[in-house]
Amino acid sequence: MTALGFAVFSHFLLDVLMHPPDLPLWPNATIHLGFGLWQTLPVGWWFFELAVIGALWAYYWRRSRADSSFGGRPFTIAGVLIFLHVFNSPWRSQF
Repeated sequence: MTALGFAVFSHFLLDVLMHPPDLPLWPNATIHLGFGLWQTLPVGWWFFELAVIGALWAYYWRRSRADSSFGGRPFTIAGVLIFLHVFNSPWRSQF
């Protein structure tokens, strides 16, 4: 349950960077957060997200090498992440 809570909270923190100020701080809140990289960097946001994905994958890869119980397929995970990120690219309509 702790891992699920961490995943949701970390996703919210990453979304705060990307979204315009439309993320409520709590349900039905009048306070909304967002730095709006989607609007500020119309194409650059994709590279920013790619850098975050790369950094977090590198952390996963190092941990999986140091502790075999942490994860055993870092390159499969990398392939899936890159596929999903390319699918989410601003150039997807051109594929």
